[in-house]
Amino acid sequence: MQSLKMFIFLFHLQSYATDEITQIYDKIAREIEQHLHTVMAPPSTPQVQALHSLLEAVVVARNSKEVSTANALLQKVQFVQSFQSAVN
Repeated sequence: MQSLKMFIFLFHLQSYATDEITQIYDKIAREIEQHLHTVMAPPSTPQVQALHSLLEAVVVARNSKEVSTANALLQKVQFVQSFQSAVN
């Protein structure tokens, strides 16, 4: 019985953490979308394409909740950062 209580506790703790992570992903996606709407550049520019790719990676990570997807998102962020550094 004690192990069942511990399982239920951990399950609720995990779902709370998942909900919190989902909210973070949602906030990041909204901020990227807002930035894309304010950018005064054609959609075909490499910078805008990189931001769209980053937005897509955030949405995939939010929906997947897998560690491998989160790692892919981190790699995408590093790529976008290095791209922006090269442009500036």
